[in-house]
Amino acid sequence: MGHNIEASARLVGDLQLSLRELNKKITKKSDCGEWINKLLKNSEKNKALNNELMADPVVPMTYYSSYSVIKKYIPADTILVGEGANTMDIGRTVFEH
Repeated sequence: MGHNIEASARLVGDLQLSLRELNKKITKKSDCGEWINKLLKNSEKNKALNNELMADPVVPMTYYSSYSVIKKYIPADTILVGEGANTMDIGRTVFEH
């Protein structure tokens, strides 16, 4: 949906062997701190927005406000399965399982 980009390199071959060789090259590069920090900052921003949306006691309930109630009762080791595009998309961002 507008986020796809053309692959700049294509890999053809045995998956296990190809990944083994890629991992050898990747482990040599360890400077991704800037990227990780940016990712963590964005994640915290999104969590804050989700918490704000879940705290809104709007009637009728929205996906977010209903999740705030449901979330309290879901054990941490639960595997969640969502059905429906909005349910799955929002659920993946709100439930940290």
